[in-house]
Amino acid sequence: MKKTVLILIVLLLALTASCRATSKSPEIPQNLHPGDKAQVNLLNNFVETKDGCYYLNTSDPLDHFICFSPRGSTVFYPLCNKPNCAHHDENCNAYSPFAFGYYDGFLYGITIDHDKGGKFELVRMNLDGSDHTVLAPLPVQGGAFRFYFHHGKLYIYCLGNYESLEEEDFDRLFVMDLDTYESTELFTDFFHEGNRFSYLNFFEDKLYVCAANELSSQQNMRMMEFDISYDTWRELVPLSLGASYAT
Repeated sequence: MKKTVLILIVLLLALTASCRATSKSPEIPQNLHPGDKAQVNLLNNFVETKDGCYYLNTSDPLDHFICFSPRGSTVFYPLCNKPNCAHHDENCNAYSPFAFGYYDGFLYGITIDHDKGGKFELVRMNLDGSDHTVLAPLPVQGGAFRFYFHHGKLYIYCLGNYESLEEEDFDRLFVMDLDTYESTELFTDFFHEGNRFSYLNFFEDKLYVCAANELSSQQNMRMMEFDISYDTWRELVPLSLGASYAT
């Protein structure tokens, strides 16, 4: 009996030593795709890379600024290396009035050129916030927009006016390629039926939304999945809330 107990103790110690030898702290994946660790919607704009985390500080309702925290730190600071910059206006490198995103070693954002009549333009900058470069005008101008960056694309959601029944006044969704700056309109048939998106979230090539029909008397919401690659959609779950809620 004593011999059996001794053998069990030796085996237990050997297993413990093996666990200690093989246990390691989690390593940061070198091939981390920022698009896989990002939250970009109406309320959040956050991107994680292997070097650190970026987020859009929206505490000021008029002026938004990109902030950065190096990996291992819990302190965020404005993404600007300009000397004596107060970080409070559009001259700051961190200034980004709308959503921003990461793609292929650069940050992308949207700006308004007031010298061109308030035209919306796509801009690119280095990861330290320097060298803002205007790339192209957006495919739509004027109106109310939501901007979402996802896997090398900029999605532009245009809010329509459902008091009018004209097709040009319905909601619209455009996708703009960050390599070619070419744009395509998506899901036109869906919007022309009077539907509207709420709570957009992306995962790989899928877009998940809550949708409501603004022309329906019931206006019940539905959770839906949209396939960006094939321009198709399907309903996942009906949400009978009794009224629509668009964000």
